[in-house]
Parts: sequence; structure tokens; C-alpha cells
Amino acid sequence: MKIGTEDSRWGAERKGVEVARPPITTETSVIPSLGLSFAEAEAATNPASDADADWVAVTDAAEAIHATPPITLGDAMVKLRMLAGPLGVTGGTSNDHARAIGQVSTFLATLAPVR
Repeated sequence: MKIGTEDSRWGAERKGVEVARPPITTETSVIPSLGLSFAEAEAATNPASDADADWVAVTDAAEAIHATPPITLGDAMVKLRMLAGPLGVTGGTSNDHARAIGQVSTFLATLAPVR
């Protein structure tokens, strides 16, 4: 059986079609530098169209998400979604991404202590 991009879970993104992410259904904390919750900041990184986009605000929101340590599971989910994107994490991530991954890992370790 041949599996093309149209058959895959992320086929629409590979064709350039926007697919809505499921909403975060758990609480997210406020990012102090933005005054927005992690979920609100994530939404700010996805403008309805390029014409509607304030790219400085989009970049500021993304950088704040990467820089701010998570304190709730919802925060960690937003950080991971921002890092992975619809197709997963790619090689050669930036220092901001590496720091964000470390923050999520540290936070999750506090929830699942080593036995």
C-alpha cells in the first residue's frame, strides 16, 4: 500500500493547508513579559492571515514562550507544541529551542520523580 502525504496525519500541512490544533484544555499560567497566558501567547503566534499579522508581536510571543519556564502542564504542552510544530522537531534547533526543551524536561521531572 502506497502512503503519500495525503494519507498521512500531517498531509494537509505538507500541502500548505492550515489545520487547527486542538485547544489546550488545561490551565496555563501568565507569561510576565507579555501579560498573556501561554495559551493566549500561542494563539498570538498564529495570525488568521499574513495580511493580519503583526510579525513583531508574533516573534515576541514565540520568544517569550521559549524563554519562560513552565509551571503548569498546560504551559509545558504549549512549549512542546511550539517546538515541535505540526511535523515534529527538526534537527539543528536554535539555542532558544534547546533551552525551552530543557525547561520542559526539568518541569516534567518534578511531576514524575525517579524511583
